[in-house]
Amino acid sequence: MANDVTSTIWRIDTLPFDFPERVYIASMEWTDQVNPGDQIVFTQHNGKVLIDSKAYAADFMQNFGKKGWVTGITGVTLTSGVLYINVGGSR
Repeated sequence: MANDVTSTIWRIDTLPFDFPERVYIASMEWTDQVNPGDQIVFTQHNGKVLIDSKAYAADFMQNFGKKGWVTGITGVTLTSGVLYINVGGSR
C-alpha cells in the first residue's frame, strides 16, 4: 500500500517519506502487524527526533501523543506496521 496524506489523518507505511513543510501534529500512533524488534524512527528536518522506538511484543501499538508544530517530517526507519499521523485542523 502507498502513503496517504490526503486527509487530516495521514497513513504512512512506506519509506522514503518526507514532508518538507511545517505541520501541526495532534497525535502519532504506530500499529498494524508490528513484531518484536521492529523499529520506527522519524525526525524533523532540523534533526530533532520525533519518534525512536522498538516494538517489544507482537501486535504492538504505541501512541506517541501530541507533538505540536514541527518543521517537516522525515521517515528514517519503519521496519513494519503503519504510522498514523493526525494533523488535526491546524495544517
